[in-house]
Amino acid sequence: MPYNKNYLFTHNIDWYACIDGTWIYAASRGGLLPGVVNNESMLPKLQGICANLPDVVNEENIVINQELIRIRYQRAVDFYEQRFRDNLEDNHSFQQFLQEYNIEVFSQQFSELFVEMARKGFYSFVRVDIDNPFSNKYRLVASPKNGTPTHLSEIIRKPFNAAFVDDEYKDYIKNITIKGENEVISFTSNLDMLF
Repeated sequence: MPYNKNYLFTHNIDWYACIDGTWIYAASRGGLLPGVVNNESMLPKLQGICANLPDVVNEENIVINQELIRIRYQRAVDFYEQRFRDNLEDNHSFQQFLQEYNIEVFSQQFSELFVEMARKGFYSFVRVDIDNPFSNKYRLVASPKNGTPTHLSEIIRKPFNAAFVDDEYKDYIKNITIKGENEVISFTSNLDMLF
């Protein structure tokens, strides 16, 4: 049974896929899910399998999309600056806030889960355009420097196959190319038939 749309629009749901041999982790951030993934009994099992996978990539071999971090940090700073102004806080308080909430702190907090999944071998994506719950545009946050480890498929397929009969899940998305770290990946052309 699919999730209720109101639930999807109010929750950040983790989902996983294999796209042309590249394993991905994606955070929905209140957006719709691909139809094949949108199953409230299947997806929690899949999330449990992926959460318990071993780390297969050392942290020094993880690439973090620093451009995305800068964009997200500036958006957060603009948001908080407006809140300080709305609450009639003085500029000194805002400057103090910026000293405590610098880009390094933000980067660590924002990318922590995505790096954790990249250590498991996943290319980790976040849905952008969160103001539009129907948007399915994603941006790469973190990934293994040398690509998905070749043995990751073997590590993942056994529990996937045990959980999902006939390998029905692992190949449900076809023909998408993951290119550069700053490229917004739109799943529209490949997933619109699945919604």
